[in-house]
Amino acid sequence: MRGTLPLLALALLAASGGVDADDWSQLGMDIDGFVSNEHMGKSVAISKNGIRVAVGSPNYEDQANAMYAVGRVRVYEYDEVSSSWLQLGSDVYIGVSGYEQAGISVALNLDGSHVAIGRQNNNDGTGFALVFEYKEGGWSRLSGGHLMTTFSPPPPSPMGSAIGRQRALSHSRGWSPYHVSLALSDDGKRIVIGRPSPYDSGSDPGTLKVYDYNNDEWVQVGQTLQGDNAVDMFGMSVAMSSDGSTVAAGAPEHDGGVAGVPAWSYYGTSGGSAGLARVF
Repeated sequence: MRGTLPLLALALLAASGGVDADDWSQLGMDIDGFVSNEHMGKSVAISKNGIRVAVGSPNYEDQANAMYAVGRVRVYEYDEVSSSWLQLGSDVYIGVSGYEQAGISVALNLDGSHVAIGRQNNNDGTGFALVFEYKEGGWSRLSGGHLMTTFSPPPPSPMGSAIGRQRALSHSRGWSPYHVSLALSDDGKRIVIGRPSPYDSGSDPGTLKVYDYNNDEWVQVGQTLQGDNAVDMFGMSVAMSSDGSTVAAGAPEHDGGVAGVPAWSYYGTSGGSAGLARVF
């Protein structure tokens, strides 16, 4: 089946009228969550041929160990025989600590053989990314440790108070102060990680880092990129070209250099929220 995937993708487009058709038709049945409040589908990513999809459930609960929001990520592959989405291998990753929120973001490479997973440290809000490869019927993590990007100063712990917990879980209703944005190159061996500033950091503009996977370890490529001003939320969204030589990042709270733009004081800062996108 693997060798026929590009042809299958074209056939599916033709069956639905092609890319210029007026109407979209659903491919297979819904991919449903299994546990109440796991928020499956908070993050999704699809391979370029449209046959594999990664789905994050950042609020998935480890009920056996009474840990909330450990998070879980699964990858599904479309089966043309049954016209349904079937899980590819076992769960790619399940968080190991409460409020880790694994799957707060996900990314897939060109053919869906590599998946990147965003997660956080429940003590200080530090952002991490893990990358897994599918081979020999299962998912294995590429060695080299966790890819990390940090806040300076760190945000308050989501474990510390009811307010902190609400902030940590606010991604279920919109933007999360603990967001990690991800993108992979086509071969899955280069990753860009964006870490926007939390809304109460007061001084962090957000960061962007790029890593290469070489000789069984992840090595940062170039310098750490940062936003211009405190709480720019630089890195809230990221994108990467096919070969990984060009990256883009969004900073939705940047003042944009536009005079007269009203300030949005929700983050406790002055200046307009015109926003910007920047390409490197």
